[in-house]
Amino acid sequence: MSFATVEFGILGPLEVLVGGEPVHVGGPRARAALALLLLGPGRAVSVERLVDVLWGQDPPSSARGQVAIVVSTLRRSLREAGADPSVIETVAAGYRVPPAVRLDALEAERGIADGRAAAAAGRQAEAASAMRRALALWRGPTLATLGRTVPGSAVWEELRLAATDECVELELALGRHGELVAELTALVAEHPLRERSRAQLMRALYLNGRRAEALETYQAGRDLLGAELGLEPGPELRRAQRAVLTDEPVLFRSPARPVLLQGSSPMSTPPRPARPTPATRRTRTILASSRGPPSCPPPRRRGSSAGRWSSGTSTSWRARTCRSSRSTALAGWASRRWPWRRPGGWPRASPTASSTPTCTAPRLAWPRSDPPRSSAGSSARSAAPTCPPRSTRRRPGSGR
Repeated sequence: MSFATVEFGILGPLEVLVGGEPVHVGGPRARAALALLLLGPGRAVSVERLVDVLWGQDPPSSARGQVAIVVSTLRRSLREAGADPSVIETVAAGYRVPPAVRLDALEAERGIADGRAAAAAGRQAEAASAMRRALALWRGPTLATLGRTVPGSAVWEELRLAATDECVELELALGRHGELVAELTALVAEHPLRERSRAQLMRALYLNGRRAEALETYQAGRDLLGAELGLEPGPELRRAQRAVLTDEPVLFRSPARPVLLQGSSPMSTPPRPARPTPATRRTRTILASSRGPPSCPPPRRRGSSAGRWSSGTSTSWRARTCRSSRSTALAGWASRRWPWRRPGGWPRASPTASSTPTCTAPRLAWPRSDPPRSSAGSSARSAAPTCPPRSTRRRPGSGR
C-alpha cells in the first residue's frame, strides 16, 4: 500500500502537509506532543518528558495513559489523510520521529551548512544565495502559534539569527548594501541589544552615504545598553563608530572567526603542549642533577654505618643542607643567565637564605646515594668531604 508524502514544518506555526495539503492533527496537547517529537528527529522522547511538557508541574494521575491517547490521535489523523501512521514510532524509551522525516528545519540546517562551506572556499555569491534559500524557510518565530513554550525551540531561533548575520556580512562584502538597510532596521528593532546587527546597520547606512543616521544608530544603541544593562558598547560597535568618524571603511571588517567543520568542536582536540624553551630545559637539568653533594646522602637508620657522617650530625640538618644546595645551584645559574634582573647585576642574598648553611663540598665520582665502602670502614668515611657544622652566630642586620 502506497502512502502520500508527509511533510512537517516547525519554522513558524506548526504545519503538517500530506500530499501538499494541510492536515489538522488534533487539539493543543496533540500539537504540542508532535512539536516536541519534531524538535529532535531521530531521538527518543520519553513518556515522562511528554508529561512534563503537556501538564507541567501538576500532572493528573492518568497522565501516562493520556499520553498514549494523544499519540494514538496523531497517528489516526495521519492515517485518515493518507499518510503512513508509522511516522511516529514507538521505542523502548518512549516515542520518536525517524531521522529521515521531511522537516523544514533539517532542510534549513543543510542549506546553512552548504553556505558556510561555500564561504570558507571563497565563493561568496554562492554562499549568500544558499544562505538566502535557507532563511526563506522560516515563516516566522519557531512554533509561533503553539500557545506554550516547548523546550528546544530557541535553538532554531539562534540558528536563524546567526545565519542572518553571516548572510548580511557576505552581501555587504558583495556591495549589496542598498538592499539591506530595511532588513537590518527591522532586525535591530526586533533585537535592539544585538550589537553585531546594529554595527551592520551602521555599515550599510555609511555605504549609502547616510553618515549622520549611522552615528545616530550608534548613539541609540549606546544609550540603550547603558540604561538597560549599565554597559558600554562592545569592540565591534566601537569599531563601527570609529570607521564612520574617521571615514575608513576598512575598520568595519571584524576579526576573522574560526570556521568549524561539521561535527567538530573547539574543545574536541586538546591543545598541544608548548615546546620547552632552552631556559626551561636548563632548569630541568639543574633540578634533576642537583641532588646534593656526596656528603649529603639520604638519611639512614641509627646504627647503619653507610649513612653516618660524623658524630653529632642530625638528619634534619642534612635535609636542610641538601635543599639549600639545590636552591643555591638554581639561583646561581639564574643570576648568571639574567644578571639584569636585579639592581647592581647580581642578586643579593636574603637574610633567610643566608641563615641556612650551604654545603659547598666538591662533588666526587661515586654514585649520588652512598659513598664507596672499604674494608677499613673509617678510611672511606674520612675520605668523604663533610660540611662544616651549622653556625649559630647572628648576621648583622638579619634581625635573628
